[in-house]
Amino acid sequence: MIFMNKWDKNLLLIPIFAYIVSDYEIDDILKRYSCATFAGIFLIILLMSVHILNNDQIIDASSNELRQSVGFNWVSFGPDMYLSAVAGFLAYKKEKIKTLQLIIFLFINIWFYKKTLTSAAWLLINLALITSFVFRSNLIREYFFKNKIVDFTFKNITSITAITTIGFQLIYNKLWTTQFMIDLDRLSNFRLSLNRNAFINYKILPLGQHLVWNQMGGNNNYFYVDSSYIRILFTGGIVTLIGVCVILDILSKNAISSKNYYYAMMLGIIALHGISDPLLISCRDNPFLITIIPSFLKYYSNNEKISEKEYDH
Repeated sequence: MIFMNKWDKNLLLIPIFAYIVSDYEIDDILKRYSCATFAGIFLIILLMSVHILNNDQIIDASSNELRQSVGFNWVSFGPDMYLSAVAGFLAYKKEKIKTLQLIIFLFINIWFYKKTLTSAAWLLINLALITSFVFRSNLIREYFFKNKIVDFTFKNITSITAITTIGFQLIYNKLWTTQFMIDLDRLSNFRLSLNRNAFINYKILPLGQHLVWNQMGGNNNYFYVDSSYIRILFTGGIVTLIGVCVILDILSKNAISSKNYYYAMMLGIIALHGISDPLLISCRDNPFLITIIPSFLKYYSNNEKISEKEYDH
């Protein structure tokens, strides 16, 4: 699939990175990832501030407001990478996160939003920070995840998000001319109508197809699917989408079974980000992909230890 150009080349990096770090602890992987990503982000901003990298500026089509790239290739790249770095950092710090660190992250998030107006990342970073602050209490975490609905949702967060995203898109495809859907499309920065174009022009195949993305905005010919789930559905196919959802849900189940609730919550944040950005299967933007092998090894190692204790007892 990769060599036939039917799939995103980022997919090839997942097993490579997962194998390289297979002997590492999950927290160590997330720590290294977040520190490296933070360093990269601030280096780019520094180079932009001294005019080595360009600060490209565009006018937002839906709001007529100025958006800036702050040194990145695209306006949303900085906030998206920042979201991933924050999620990785909070997942490994867990309840040890300090209030001052959360406040610093919040102010950086405000700065990014004022420059780029990237709403999805802005909201999800705030959600991650609020969640981390609230769940520093072990009592609250345990009580929250004892709820069967919450437990089921987080164990299947990627599949639930994928089904909800595609289901709502199908509803939009039927009702796209209604005023409510027109307003919603504008609020989504026209993502819904672009997703609809994919459904109109392409078939959903078991193993996907090669799509040509047109990112030039002239003559209304811009075509680029931002949703990870709908993008995978068309380019990777039904089989690949199911596989991605199953693997990420297994990571969530492993985390909750190990009571690694911060990992599960931050993976949930990344899954929600996949609704509006095609970054779910990018190792650069989803640090939890790199922890696949260590997650499986740790989960089954813990299960073996539990079984041995029960046997000895």
